[in-house]
Amino acid sequence: MSKPSRRAANPAAPSRVKRCVAASALKSVRERLLERSLRQAERQLQSLRSLAYHDELCGIYNRRAFNDELQRVTDMAQRYGGEAAIVMIDVDNLKTINDRHGHAVGDIALVAVAQVLKSSIRSSDVLARIGGDEFAIILHHIDEASAQTKITDMRERVAATQINTTAGKLALAISVGHSMISVGLAEEAMRYADHAMYRNKRAGRTIYQHT
Repeated sequence: MSKPSRRAANPAAPSRVKRCVAASALKSVRERLLERSLRQAERQLQSLRSLAYHDELCGIYNRRAFNDELQRVTDMAQRYGGEAAIVMIDVDNLKTINDRHGHAVGDIALVAVAQVLKSSIRSSDVLARIGGDEFAIILHHIDEASAQTKITDMRERVAATQINTTAGKLALAISVGHSMISVGLAEEAMRYADHAMYRNKRAGRTIYQHT
C-alpha cells in the first residue's frame, strides 16, 4: 500500500506575499503623501485667495473685494429693493505726514484709521482700503439719517485718535462723502460718493451730502 504523496512546497509563495505586502504599504504611503500634498495645496490656495482680497497693511478688504461686494449689493437693491450706503473716506494730509515723519509713521496712521473705522461699523458692513490714503465702506440695510449719524461718529472717533511720532502726538482727520445705494449702477453710486468726499475735502466741511 503506497503512502499518500505530499504536495510540493512552492518557494515562490512567500515572495509573492511579501511583494503584495510591500506594494500595499507603498500604496498607503503614496496615498498619505498625496493627501498631505492636497491639503497643503488647499491651504496655499486659500492663502492666495485671502491675499487677493485683503489689504496686507491694514488687514481689511482691498479694492477688488470692495468692487465685488458693491456690485452684489447694487444688484440686490435693484432686484429686491432696500437701502444701503457707500461711504468714501480720505485720510487728510497723509502726504504731509509721510514727508515730515516718514512713511513708517504714515503707515501707522493708515492702520490707526482702519482700526477706528472697523470698530465703528457692524460685522455685516464692508470696509476696504481702495487706494493709498482712501478707504470705502458699504453700510448694509441703512437709511439716510442713520448713514449720516454713522459717518459723523466715524469722523469724531478718528479726530479723537492720536499716534506717536518723534515730534510728539499727531492727530488724525478724514474727509468723508457718501451716496445711498437704492437705485442705479454700482459705478454711479461710487462716483457720487467719491465726488461728495472730494467736495467735502476741498470745502473743509464736516459732510457734503449728495442729492
